[in-house]
Amino acid sequence: MAQQYYSVEQVAELLDLHVRTVRGYVRDGKLRATRIGKQYRIAREDLEEFTGAPRRPRRRRRRTPRRPRSCGSTGSAGTPPTGSPTPSRPC
Repeated sequence: MAQQYYSVEQVAELLDLHVRTVRGYVRDGKLRATRIGKQYRIAREDLEEFTGAPRRPRRRRRRTPRRPRSCGSTGSAGTPPTGSPTPSRPC
């Protein structure tokens, strides 16, 4: 099986970090990487060792537009629904 490598940019996106932070980890020796030309490549196994768990690529969720709440949406006895961010909201 071929070994999978990530670029610094891909690791930064996977870990939700800035690219400079990932490069700093590589330079400090906290994250093992291989230099290919002028770029670093991080092996999947080294990334898993760094994070402590296997990483799967993040799935991007499609954002759906929020629908406005109707003025008549109240819970029982005229109280706002559970988990409502603003209990008294004028119509």
